[in-house]
Amino acid sequence: MKFKLLLWTIGFLMRRESRKNPAFREKLKGENIAFQIRSEEGVARHYVVCEQKVFSSSGKLDQPVFEIAFKNNRAGFRALTAGNAQLAFMKGIQTQNIVINGDYKKVLWFQKLMGSLVSGMKKRKVADKAKKPVVQEIDS
Repeated sequence: MKFKLLLWTIGFLMRRESRKNPAFREKLKGENIAFQIRSEEGVARHYVVCEQKVFSSSGKLDQPVFEIAFKNNRAGFRALTAGNAQLAFMKGIQTQNIVINGDYKKVLWFQKLMGSLVSGMKKRKVADKAKKPVVQEIDS
């Protein structure tokens, strides 16, 4: 269930950022692709990038540009939420907990996109906290 929710959340965040964040939209420029993330346990979600917008839906595609397939839901959740995602993916591929099919360049593009999504959210969170006044008024 956590893996399925995580895949939905990735789609939600990518869609939101594609509408509200010009820097994120710029990273989508020129990309018109469909890809999917799934587990061998049957959980699958696909994502479509078209005209600098992102759409996602549950289920598998017949011919995605690339596919990231996890051995099970737990392996998928762990790899996608790891502090060092690149290391987690490399280990997962070596142990065959992760299988990547399709265009590897697009997979690297997706990993960079996810990195910018996470770092952008952290920056905004800090900026939002900085906007809140700590003290309303200072009496002298």
